[in-house]
Amino acid sequence: MTRSETGCDSKTPFSSVVKNTVAEAVATAKLSPLQSSGQPTVQRNSDRRAWKDEYQKYGNLGRELKHAAERHTAKDTVTGADEKLAVATAIEAILCFILAFVADDQSKTLPSQAGDSSSWLSILAYWRVVKKNSISYPHLHSLCSILGAVSYDAIHSLDLERLAITPLPRENTPAQAPLSDESSALIEESRRNRKEIQELKNRLPEYYRESQRLWLEGLRGLSEDVLAREFPSTWSKRSRNFSEQGRQQLKVGDFSGEFFLPLGRANSPVETVRFGYEVLKEWCTKEGVVWRGLLNL
Repeated sequence: MTRSETGCDSKTPFSSVVKNTVAEAVATAKLSPLQSSGQPTVQRNSDRRAWKDEYQKYGNLGRELKHAAERHTAKDTVTGADEKLAVATAIEAILCFILAFVADDQSKTLPSQAGDSSSWLSILAYWRVVKKNSISYPHLHSLCSILGAVSYDAIHSLDLERLAITPLPRENTPAQAPLSDESSALIEESRRNRKEIQELKNRLPEYYRESQRLWLEGLRGLSEDVLAREFPSTWSKRSRNFSEQGRQQLKVGDFSGEFFLPLGRANSPVETVRFGYEVLKEWCTKEGVVWRGLLNL
């Protein structure tokens, strides 16, 4: 896996963290004295900053692993063990990026911001490269398909939220001379809304179909029978307490917990990351790959 194949760091939008943090600080400063002194508001701001810190933490870890994966195959002589280690490390990078985007989504949920899929969209180019590089290892290839399905599902869900709140475009105002600043702003806003709605309408059905395809592809390769036979340790760690599925609340600084099988849309992205990390650990042990994961879930 060469550096040129994996795409540049700009594909992962962590540079926006500083800008967003400044914007949040300005917004907080504009609160009325009553609002700024209210305990719930203070707590929300604190929680939002904490989730932003998690976003930065896991994003940086993902980039660190991405570069480490590249180094494993940047040698003059690359062995089979190097290639396996590179793929395992790259998949862990994707797991980190998913956790980063979950944290980013959490930070936006607290102030009730509209859904924004731009972070999740940024992972797709790198994910495609990793999936391609994993084709020699069927179980990891299936895991990549599942991680892709999770990403496409997240994008689809956030796009639906965005479509629901995007104002319908206004009818074009006939050209008048001269247009007021307010009229010009309304026309420009209408153009932006029209463009955004068209992009969402094009992406929604395409990404829904792709997520379905990837779920089928991934679960064929990592079915319950395959897991029970080939990954007994991972299989044994599945939760059977289905009455609690979907009820676990995310906590800042702690993504550990249970996962339920079979996987599907009912599983949260964090659950799927937990599952993926267990599969990755067990696969490396079976293959004799000297891999030391950094997630420690």
